[in-house]
Amino acid sequence: KIEPGLSQEALGAVFCPYEAVVEPWLVPMGYAESARVHGADIFLRSEVTGANFDNTNKLWELSIARNEDHTKKIDRPIKARVVINCAGLYGDLIERFRLGERTGESPEFKITPRKGQFLVYKPTGKLKDL
Repeated sequence: KIEPGLSQEALGAVFCPYEAVVEPWLVPMGYAESARVHGADIFLRSEVTGANFDNTNKLWELSIARNEDHTKKIDRPIKARVVINCAGLYGDLIERFRLGERTGESPEFKITPRKGQFLVYKPTGKLKDL
């Protein structure tokens, strides 16, 4: 059987060999942990308030507001060779910093939040032992 946890009462199923279902919270947490292990600094509860690319030194300089209420500023800019946009629903705003401030261009995309849904499976007795 391809799916041993499928009920005998199921009338049918679809097999999509190139599709996958992932845990939507653990995947990005795994990426973040891997980045941290490999030397990345991760700034949680932080808002990028400005970005500038120094073409001579090939470094990004970021201004960030920190804390829950975003009132405390970091006293010095953060400099980095690589910056990864993990802003989620605010990703287009960060893209504006990348393009807009340096070139006057607008991002080619706009993120519009939508309601989604996730299906949570309850493990059967057989799967609890795995």
